[in-house]
Amino acid sequence: MKNKIKLLVEPGSSKLVFFGKKGQQISESEVHDINNGEIPCLIKLDVEKKKSKFKLFFNINDLCTLEEFLEDPVKKKTFSKILYEMTSAIEKLNDANYNLQRIFLSYDKVFISAATHEIFFIYIPVQGFDAGGNIHDFFHSLVQQCKFSGKENNDYVKEYVQIFNDSASFSIFDVKAYLERINSKPKKIINCPFCGAEVAQGTTYCPECAHKIENEEEPKPKPVSKPKPQVQTESRIIEPILIRNINHEVIRITAQVFIIGRQPDACHYCISDNQMLGRKHACIISRERGYFVMDLNSTNKTFLNGSVVAPATEIEINDGDELTFANEKFTFIENSGTVMF
Repeated sequence: MKNKIKLLVEPGSSKLVFFGKKGQQISESEVHDINNGEIPCLIKLDVEKKKSKFKLFFNINDLCTLEEFLEDPVKKKTFSKILYEMTSAIEKLNDANYNLQRIFLSYDKVFISAATHEIFFIYIPVQGFDAGGNIHDFFHSLVQQCKFSGKENNDYVKEYVQIFNDSASFSIFDVKAYLERINSKPKKIINCPFCGAEVAQGTTYCPECAHKIENEEEPKPKPVSKPKPQVQTESRIIEPILIRNINHEVIRITAQVFIIGRQPDACHYCISDNQMLGRKHACIISRERGYFVMDLNSTNKTFLNGSVVAPATEIEINDGDELTFANEKFTFIENSGTVMF
């Protein structure tokens, strides 16, 4: 049986109430962080405990549901702002290692400030709880919720729909690249250095392969210096690799966002002989603080040491971890060896 959740309206107060069930455990640390504003996009809550059950009260004063807000005609500027708020919120939650499965991703339970257009989510800090939402469906259905203004060119709506028509997988990177395209002034067209796709100069991520594009500035003359004598030394190279368990193939992770799947022109590493994988199945992300795996909304899922990785969620990986993409097993090695230079 699913948890009960209902709207409680009293004079001067509107709250959403979540009814906990016997045996469910509240994450006290997450309640503390939410109520201290660690994640501004999450609505603060009060906890009421009674014997083995509990209630969570979310104060939604001065907010309306996104479903209600989108009943009025939406222009490009508002549509862009909502998308920006949604993607920024999801990224903040990923960075803070919050489980996206605990967020209600339905338009009647996502809230917005009519004044600032800030988006607020209901997060249930209960261990093992699954709200049943899906990032792909949440973003995909946005255009179905909107009533667009007929007083402007709506080509940007068609372009947004095309994101989902062009790819079976989905990533926040796709939406970020889309927002950059529709909100920037016409720029010089360049080619992605990895896949060759045409992108506007200044774009951060390629919309085709999600590879980060380094926008180079004009080279500055380097000061002339005397050549230093070359001394051969041994240094440790920190270069992560994946080992494909089935044949012990070594795959070097050579991009900040390293995509794995079965579509050759969209992935850094292609497994074309396994139909269980998605076209863009998952990616390994290199950050200063470590390495992360993210499932790109694949049908047959991604697993870390046997546990399912929630779609569009960055999960940290460590040396020796086992990654499974559909039914393909890999071992992640953070440090691949030494080199003389």
